[in-house]
Parts: sequence; structure tokens; C-alpha cells
Amino acid sequence: EADVAATLQRVASVLEADAVPAPGGPVLRRARCRDLSPAACDALRRVNAVLGVRARDPDRQVATRRAAALFTPSAPSGRQLTLPADHHDWAVGRAREVADDLRADGYPVHGSLDALAPLDGDLPTRPRTAAVLEALLGAVRTGWAARRGEGAAGT
Repeated sequence: EADVAATLQRVASVLEADAVPAPGGPVLRRARCRDLSPAACDALRRVNAVLGVRARDPDRQVATRRAAALFTPSAPSGRQLTLPADHHDWAVGRAREVADDLRADGYPVHGSLDALAPLDGDLPTRPRTAAVLEALLGAVRTGWAARRGEGAAGT
């Protein structure tokens, strides 16, 4: 039974699945960056950069998952980001190529292939520093409360 749970966790990790049902048990969940605000993703990216220098696999992978679990998934806030100008044209062209290839090959697609392209407009290219710090402090509070037994931070 332990092997089944370990296998399901590995499948969830490789597929980046929201949940993989465990036979006769609870659903295994793990945070994904797309479930987090841009600020939380940026904070987690910075934490992961430090872990990449300070820890080796598999310790780094475990620490990264634990850190990700401390960030609260957020509802879409409407605050969107876009690519820096020097990458924008390339990304738009590449998104069109991928969309055209998927259409031409007849792959079933849920949603709009046109949504693959980066957003245009006067949007920021990174979250505000204050929002990143706020997300990081929220994760620290979550971890602190979990250590004190006031809530579950997840692993």
C-alpha cells in the first residue's frame, strides 16, 4: 500500500496534477504555481534559487514542495503580467506556430488556442516588490502557525 501511495505521488509530480486519487484513501494534492498569484510565484522562484545552491536533490525537491505548500492558492486577481518587450515578438510568433501546428494536426483542444499568445497592452512584466514580500510573509505566517499547531501547512 505504501508503494501505491508513493507511485501516485510520483505520477502527480511528473504530470503536475492537481490531484491523484489514492485507492481507498484521500486525494493527494500539491500546489502548482498556476494556482498562486504572480507575487507568490515570484517569491517561490526566489526561495527555490537559494535552495538550488544550498541543498541537493532529493532534499531540495522536498524543501521546494514544502515551501510551495505554504503559499495560499489565490483566486484570479485580475492582475496580469506580460513578457518584457525584447521577448514579446518572439513569444507571439512561437505561440502562433504552436497553435497552427495543433490545428493542422487535428489535436482536440479545450479552450482557445489563441490564448497561448502573451498578453498585449500596458501590463507590468513582474509583480510589485511589496506584493512579493506580502506573499512571502504570508507563507512565513502559515508555516509558523503550522509549527505551533494552529493550522496545517501541508507537505
